[in-house]
Amino acid sequence: MLASDATNTTANAGSHGITATGAAGGTFDIGNYDVTYNSGTFMVNKAALTVTASDVSKTYDGVAFTGGNGVTYAGFVNSETDSVLGGTLAYGGTAQSAVNAGIYTLTASGQTSDNYSITYSDGTLTVDKAALSVTANDTNKTYDGLAFNGGNGVSYVGFASGDNESVLGGSLTYGGTAQSAVNAGIYTLTASGLTSGNYDFNYADGALTVNKAVISAITGLTASDKVYDGTTVATLDTSGAGFTDIVAGDTLTVATATGAFTDKNAGTGKTVNISGLSLGGADVGNYTLASTTASTTADIAKAVIAAITGITAADKVYDGTTDATLSTSGAGFTNMIAGDRLRVASGNGVFADANSGTGKSVAITGLSLGGSDAENYDLADTTAVATADITAVPVQSLLPWQTLSVDNPPEASAPEIILGETAGIISGDESLILVCEGSAQGQSQCAIQEVTQ
Repeated sequence: MLASDATNTTANAGSHGITATGAAGGTFDIGNYDVTYNSGTFMVNKAALTVTASDVSKTYDGVAFTGGNGVTYAGFVNSETDSVLGGTLAYGGTAQSAVNAGIYTLTASGQTSDNYSITYSDGTLTVDKAALSVTANDTNKTYDGLAFNGGNGVSYVGFASGDNESVLGGSLTYGGTAQSAVNAGIYTLTASGLTSGNYDFNYADGALTVNKAVISAITGLTASDKVYDGTTVATLDTSGAGFTDIVAGDTLTVATATGAFTDKNAGTGKTVNISGLSLGGADVGNYTLASTTASTTADIAKAVIAAITGITAADKVYDGTTDATLSTSGAGFTNMIAGDRLRVASGNGVFADANSGTGKSVAITGLSLGGSDAENYDLADTTAVATADITAVPVQSLLPWQTLSVDNPPEASAPEIILGETAGIISGDESLILVCEGSAQGQSQCAIQEVTQ
């Protein structure tokens, strides 16, 4: 066996000397030999060490990348670490100063070692695109019958510091249901068409609101004249309605409307208030009314009372006149509106003649209306007819008979009383009458008598 002065514990890479001594052992008897020892060498080669630049990623932020993300080692022996290495780790490659999104080479270098043969392996820098939200701005218009096209710009969220829309490519375009929209409503407004190497686009929709146009007034509404009916109801005619601010070519109608006179009474040029107006027609969905009211005028003609009924004449005792006393308390008014109040304001009654009799005709003239509703009526006929009795006058003799003539007026010395024909009232005194018997009043026996009721 040979002994050497070199050991494995001192064997760094490189050339090492070997000295042999102490040959002995086995069947070898060193006493039988002259031993000469010659020195030798052994070589320790460097171990292979692979240094790999670690991959790294970032999101585009407009800032240049520098440096690296460390390295990994493959090949250390005897539990050694990078602490046995010299030099300074440095990074290079296209990753250095990289700004824009993409994949770049990341290299490592600069480390040294006597015991390791260092091989470098590249890593990568990945700059991911940043997320950029692009929102179509809302917009609105008032219905005008014209189709909408285009948009109202966009807003951005997510630009890196210092960036703005000027860094984008492509051409901003608008779409959605908003394009060519005409009628009132809410429509989707989309944006698209932009490009960028550094941004991923997230598009968000906006909205187009087409507001209803305002009809500021409805004109041309008329109300029909009517005959007094005790109500304020007015009949409207909307066939000639006009709509202020309607878009040319559109079609609107009056769907609902209610008319009412300011009061029920007869009159000319009376105001009719119109309420409850609403729109109809093919284009009604595009309009709203500024006011649901309007006004017009119309006449309420007086109603006609065809007849006054129920007027009575009082019976009377013969008084030599045709005068009749009327009672209108039970008067009825043909065609009067229920609930109205009428009365007879005036009327004159006259018997057909002054003579006594039963069921005698009484002509009524000069009738006129009164009461709180009188101004709402005309009277078709100011006359009427009633009946009443004229009772004959009961008499009592006061003076005897005398033979009377034109030249022989009555005296108080006639011998007896013989009742006969009533000749008339004496000397205008309605309490005395002349009663005569004979064929002619010019030559008769007569007596003056007092009328007793």
